Amino acid sequence: HIPGTNATDSGEFLKNRCSEILNTLNLTHSIDDSEIVINTERWSNKNIYSLHQLGNCFITASRGEGWCLPASDALGFGKPLICTQSTSPCEFVEPNITGLCVMSDWDNVYGSGVNIEGIYTHNESWYNPKLWHLRKQMRKAVTHKFDRKKCMETAFKYSREKVGNEISRILHNN
Repeated sequence: HIPGTNATDSGEFLKNRCSEILNTLNLTHSIDDSEIVINTERWSNKNIYSLHQLGNCFITASRGEGWCLPASDALGFGKPLICTQSTSPCEFVEPNITGLCVMSDWDNVYGSGVNIEGIYTHNESWYNPKLWHLRKQMRKAVTHKFDRKKCMETAFKYSREKVGNEISRILHNN
């Protein structure tokens, strides 16, 4: 949660910030507890493990994504990924083996012409996932036989320890 605040205040702050952004962009989506769940509590390893046991795969259909730790964790649990092409998680995907990528278009951010302080400026772009392709990939993931062992091997290959050691090696010119 937000440093210096309790979990309840952090959750309220985030909901209010989401509503403020939607209003600024003139979008008509309302934030209520049935649509968006904001968890500001620290989850135990047991809760995280339980969550990863629920689905067939892990989906992150973001417009821009750097290192996605939850995607790496899902691979470690043998869960294939469905993620937007041109985002970092798609680099972990061997199509039809460890997951599926969703086609996307390079597009202007929402509210082009509007600056939202601390989030983005009006002259930025992102990869907008094609929702029809996301739905297609989700349907495919239900029946497709992914290589769960290969998912776990990929997670190990890109683990924080391995990547961290490689970055350290590069930075220290070893």
